[in-house]
Amino acid sequence: MMRQQHQGMDWNWLEQQLFLPAESVPETLESQLVRPGPTGIWLFWIAVAGVFGLLLWAAFAHIEVVVRCRGMLRPHVPVHVLRSPVEGIVEELRVQLHQVVRQGDTLVRFRDSEVRVRLRTLEQELAHEQLNAEELQQLLQQLPTGGSPTELLGQLPQRTWRSPMVQALAQLIRKDVQLFARQQELLRRRWERTAALYERQFASGEEYEEALAAVRELELRTMQYLQSRRQELVQRLDAAEHRLQELRTQQRLLREQLRSYVLTAPVDGQITELRIPGVGAYCTAGQELLTLTPEAQLEAELLVEPADILLVRSGQPVRYLLQGYPAGQWERLEGEVLSVAENVGATGTGQPVYIVRASLRSEQVRERGSGVLLRLQKGLPVQAAIVIGRKPLLRWLYDRSRSIAESVVP
Repeated sequence: MMRQQHQGMDWNWLEQQLFLPAESVPETLESQLVRPGPTGIWLFWIAVAGVFGLLLWAAFAHIEVVVRCRGMLRPHVPVHVLRSPVEGIVEELRVQLHQVVRQGDTLVRFRDSEVRVRLRTLEQELAHEQLNAEELQQLLQQLPTGGSPTELLGQLPQRTWRSPMVQALAQLIRKDVQLFARQQELLRRRWERTAALYERQFASGEEYEEALAAVRELELRTMQYLQSRRQELVQRLDAAEHRLQELRTQQRLLREQLRSYVLTAPVDGQITELRIPGVGAYCTAGQELLTLTPEAQLEAELLVEPADILLVRSGQPVRYLLQGYPAGQWERLEGEVLSVAENVGATGTGQPVYIVRASLRSEQVRERGSGVLLRLQKGLPVQAAIVIGRKPLLRWLYDRSRSIAESVVP
């Protein structure tokens, strides 16, 4: 009995120690708040700044919208059927059947002797007209602009001109100015005699003025003559420059025509068909001469689902991932969409797909770090991402959340 009472006292003491009565608790203990430490405050503001930074980044960030598909690398071999560019006789045949040629190699040369003769004659006339224009310009610059006939005669250039036309014009101008100079000498002597007689009053003032006016009139006629010759030179120079333009145009056309008499290889490849009998054969313009099969170039044949085909357009960039090769180990392989099939096809399992042809910027891919080059082979399976556009991140998050909500809520 005593033992039970002792245990009850122990429990009462323990209750008093753990749970204080309300009247014994200080009043300030009920409303007192504990201020967090500096570490907690810094962690709070760091969290707020991080959330604000994420929202700001999401407001300006964009993501690429891509269409993912699979495909395979295949060779693209366009065959070139080369035709005769002109009508004429084959003068030289430089290729044989199954011969490998490089881009720019001469394949067939047609007889072009008539065009070469016309071009040679034209170039001679062009050189002659160019010489005429140059020397006409020089004669026009060296023509005197003022002075008496005797002074003008001394100012005329004394040189031999290479152009026969300019030489004849220069000689004619010199002869005419020499004639004016002789007339001036005669009129000057007459004026001097009249002036001497006038001073002795053996000649009237009218005779003196008449002799002086004759000298001045001759000087005026000389200047008018030189001005008319200058205008003639300007007209001849304009005509020569116009003729030069016509001749240069004809020269360019003849050279283009001459180049058309040579058939060259447009690409590297092999002659797989030869339809020319041989040298001396007559060919009409547009006649098929040979078939050139170029070296195979790889391209990607991608299989796009019908739900995504409306988003795919020619010229869109494409990124490839080679199956079996880690993406981080090799550099990225890129290209662009070449064409989109108009009709739907089917895979081996019967799944409807559209075939999209895409190019490869390189037929080699480099390993990161080591620089080892891997040459791509036909038949290699690839996974592709066709970039169809860019979208703001917030818009993408909104669209995703809306689609998830619509799929959850009926």
